[in-house]
Amino acid sequence: MQHSSLVVLGLLAARSRHGYELEQEIQRRNLRLWARIGTSTIYKCLKDLENGGLLTSRPEPAARGAGRSVFTITDLGRTRLAELVSGALRSEASMYSDRIVGMAFAATLAHPVGRDRLIGAHDGLQHGVARLQEARDRTDDPTARIIIDYYLDVLVAERKALSRAAALLDEAP
Repeated sequence: MQHSSLVVLGLLAARSRHGYELEQEIQRRNLRLWARIGTSTIYKCLKDLENGGLLTSRPEPAARGAGRSVFTITDLGRTRLAELVSGALRSEASMYSDRIVGMAFAATLAHPVGRDRLIGAHDGLQHGVARLQEARDRTDDPTARIIIDYYLDVLVAERKALSRAAALLDEAP
């Protein structure tokens, strides 16, 4: 929940918003490329943060239908946001990837199946690279571009590692 709280508090630190505006901002910034936060998580997080005194809400009337709640970060929320940002930046957690674990054990598959799976993963990552390049071209957020570039570098490095691992399996007796 800390990850979601960091995203929601961070977006509300810039200005007050309702839940749908948060969803739109997450999409506009392409945050889901690196932050796991679903639409339902946004609303649960808003409720939890408000219950914890980190947000306040006020009703906003709608021209038709039910009104919306507009959320504002409190001083306590800003303090918690600072803690979450500091903690995240101190994190020593490395990136976990099922693909990398699979690469580590590809040699346990019969030859040439392991090599073929590695090459398939290598080739499949090109779609991810293209998707990130598209997202980078669509965003006007400079921080989002930096993060997208980071993930592009990671995918390029993974493709190189997968290729090297496949070559290693070809050399194995």
